[in-house]
Amino acid sequence: MQELVELIFPPAPVCAACARPLTGFFRTDFCRQCLDRLVFTGKPYCARCGRPLASRSAAGKQLCYTCTRTEPRFRLSRSALVYTEEARALIHRFKYEGQVELGKALGRLMAARLGNYPELGRYKVVVPIPLHPETAVSRTFNQALILAAQVADKRNRRLVPYVLQRLPGSALQHTLSGRQRRQGLAGEFYVADPAPIKGRRVLLIDDVLTTGSTLSEAARVLLRAGAKEVAGYTLAIGLAEKDGY
Repeated sequence: MQELVELIFPPAPVCAACARPLTGFFRTDFCRQCLDRLVFTGKPYCARCGRPLASRSAAGKQLCYTCTRTEPRFRLSRSALVYTEEARALIHRFKYEGQVELGKALGRLMAARLGNYPELGRYKVVVPIPLHPETAVSRTFNQALILAAQVADKRNRRLVPYVLQRLPGSALQHTLSGRQRRQGLAGEFYVADPAPIKGRRVLLIDDVLTTGSTLSEAARVLLRAGAKEVAGYTLAIGLAEKDGY
């Protein structure tokens, strides 16, 4: 009986973050109050990794501190949000509290923000960063895959979910320092089947970009397997003190 009632009178949509009722003609997954607490990426940002830069007069081709010292293997990377406390809390609820519907809403937010980056328009094959094998045992889903599925669906891209794999025994990223991440990633990934990415422009999806080492190593492996170009797109990106923050 309850199912019939809900079919005839569907429940009012609520915010994916706070469960407040959503109002207004143009519906999103998040209410205005929750959206206002998030910080969206915008210019000026690093021309390569998309990390926000402090100076409003920064030139369009300026690189962040990290990208002046290292050259990532991806062509460029962009992000939907700045990794603030508010963004961190939402991502934590998604990843560690199993709130998959919130994750799907965040993926749709990524898809909507992708239009702000026309330079990513030519990357038509979407590949998620795979879970570490040890993490896959304790978690029933790959957060990057959930985000990537929404981006691919809403932006009419081809999702190739399992072409990129992670080797057992490779280091868990959250346990490493920035230097260890940059130095210890070689050999962490492999391509299970190069056919779907051969000669294609690939868009790598992950939840957070910190040093960029994970995306860079994944891009290196995809390029070696025959990808034409690789770009990154993440839900959030961290700020760096050496860039003026």
